[in-house]
Amino acid sequence: LLYPRLRRLAMLRQYSSPNDFIADRFGTTRLRVATAACGVIPMLIYVTAQLISFAAMVQGFTSDAMPRWVSMLMLIAILLVFEHLGGMNSVVFTDALQSGIMLLSFLIVPFVLGDVFGFLASMAPADCPRLVFVHPSADGLDPSVCASSAAEGCVPAGCLQAAKPAFFSYPTHRDQADIAFFLVNMFAAPLQPHMIQRSFIAASDGALRITMGAMAVAPFLAQIPGIVIGLTQAAYSPTWPQADQEATAFAGVSSALADAGFGQYLLVSVMTCATLAAIMSTADSAILGASSMAVDIYRGLVNPSATDRRLVHVGGCVSVAMCGCAFAMATFLSRDQLGEIIVFQNGLLMQMLPAFGLGLYAPVSERAIFGGLAAGLAALLVL
Repeated sequence: LLYPRLRRLAMLRQYSSPNDFIADRFGTTRLRVATAACGVIPMLIYVTAQLISFAAMVQGFTSDAMPRWVSMLMLIAILLVFEHLGGMNSVVFTDALQSGIMLLSFLIVPFVLGDVFGFLASMAPADCPRLVFVHPSADGLDPSVCASSAAEGCVPAGCLQAAKPAFFSYPTHRDQADIAFFLVNMFAAPLQPHMIQRSFIAASDGALRITMGAMAVAPFLAQIPGIVIGLTQAAYSPTWPQADQEATAFAGVSSALADAGFGQYLLVSVMTCATLAAIMSTADSAILGASSMAVDIYRGLVNPSATDRRLVHVGGCVSVAMCGCAFAMATFLSRDQLGEIIVFQNGLLMQMLPAFGLGLYAPVSERAIFGGLAAGLAALLVL
């Protein structure tokens, strides 16, 4: 509904920025600025989340040997170099490469986990064959197996229902509402500026349709193995060293798999490199999308006669500023807050949906779109 028609308009009217459609369709400064803000701020949040995720993964793999701020600064340096050297085309090509490797790895992972830890069906019951009781790790010592389940301080591991009985409880109304709100907010994901920009550079309608079909299938191929990784970590983490218990599920399971044999170690290495590359390329494309919207505002409202060299300079300054703000935010946020961060990010993007959706298909007025956007932003901030 969104990308095919938007791409045809972009080809016909020579759009370069995601906000060019808003300027062309509605022609007012206030809506142009408002939609730009609703696009740039979520991308700032998105880059912040990528910095937090990258730092958490690096800490997990290095057992906290590298401080968070060092790994985040390292990622920022890589992002700015990527942007300077390659631009959006290089991001698209690297995305295609690393996503193919990552999807192939994720398809293999459930079978490898099943061989090492047991498949989900055999791991789920509270009295599964792999049930053990361990003393939790303390003072940096590894967990130790208990002589009996009745021993003081012992906790179950190896069986999901025994280790995490809360997972088998029916969700509360609050949890159901949170999940529903999260899923509805994900409808705003196609409005991310870098996603719109990618639709503009599609070679043809056919190529765009193939890409959209692949994107519709990819979450089922990637998320299901991710869920299996998380459940494996939940069941077995009490038996792992404390550093692996405190790491992300991906890092903890990867560390345990790497100790199982050379083949598992090779799979973990490839999957880790592909995942880190995915974080880098998606964060870089988010920065490029946001900077293009900022450049559009500069060119359209501040300096209409700006040269290409000047616009490139402004875009670079916006990218550096975004990285600096994202680093400052990531320093004070943790990976446990990523869910709330993403909900707020998509809540802002959702305010752009009427402008693009109705603007493409209905003779709606600018006043109605701006009024709805302002009311939506007010409700988001209050709620």
